[in-house]
This record gives sequence, C-alpha cells and structure tokens, in this order.
Amino acid sequence: RPARRISRRASRRTACSPCRKDDKMAGYHIQEGLIELPEGWDDKTINIFARDLPPNQVASIVITRDDITTSLREFVDKTVKQLTKQLPRFALAKRSVASFGVIEGEELSFQWRRENVDIFQMQAFVPVTDERVLTFTVSAPLKFRGEVEQELVSIVGDLKLRRTE
Repeated sequence: RPARRISRRASRRTACSPCRKDDKMAGYHIQEGLIELPEGWDDKTINIFARDLPPNQVASIVITRDDITTSLREFVDKTVKQLTKQLPRFALAKRSVASFGVIEGEELSFQWRRENVDIFQMQAFVPVTDERVLTFTVSAPLKFRGEVEQELVSIVGDLKLRRTE
C-alpha cells in the first residue's frame, strides 16, 4: 500500500499549534507530541512505567483514567470489592483520605499473592473533575514496599494538572 499523504493543512501545523475550534478537533498531548482528535473520541489511555529490581524482579506504576458517575468514595468501594474477588489472598492494609497537593483523594494499600510471591500494591485515586478520576497504582514484591510506596507518594504529590477547556 502506498503511504498515506498528510494534507497540506496538517503538514503546515507545528507540533504545538492550537487546534482550531471550528474544526471540532481537540488537541491531545502524548509523550511524543500533540495530536488532534475529531469530536467524539474519549481518552481511555493507560500509562505503564516499569523498573528493574534485584534479583530479576520488576516494579511498575500504572496510571488509568476512569469516568465516574458516583462519588469518589463509592468508586473506591467498588474497586475494593473487585480487587477482593480478583486477587488471590487479597489483604487490605490501609484505606484513607489523602491530599495530593491541593487535591483531596483516597489511597489504598494492600497485598496479595502471585506465583508464590507476596505482592504489595498502593493505589492513589486523584479526582481531576467531578466526573473523572486518575488512579495511580504501584506494584512490587512485598519486600520493596517502603521504597515503591515512597516513590508513588512523591510522584502523585508532584502532579500538576493541565487546564482543560
């Protein structure tokens, strides 16, 4: 197949040029640049970050986005119920209200077992609007709990939200 041609209009735009309102396009930032999405597309991206831990183990941070129609508390209640059903030997260690800069959200800390390894997870639920929540989840073998817990608290504490129009 021949390569798809980019229209002249699109090729003249710079990576940071604002989207025109009359085009019904929305500017959307990804790590590598800015794309324009036609009306009707919704952000359901998942960001996954990983780093190696000794010996031959991995820690990960996953960021998800969810639209919610309930309170944040009810959303977290539902999440805990799902985790209880899905994760072998799930044990909730802590659930608390937390402040992330000027945003108030919730945190969960828990552990579960995978392939004979105890796994620690911490989730930070950050409401970005009344209808949308970002969930930051750090996962690592239990013996790395202190290290990865501190890193997630730092990452979420440094979160700077973009203004949306």
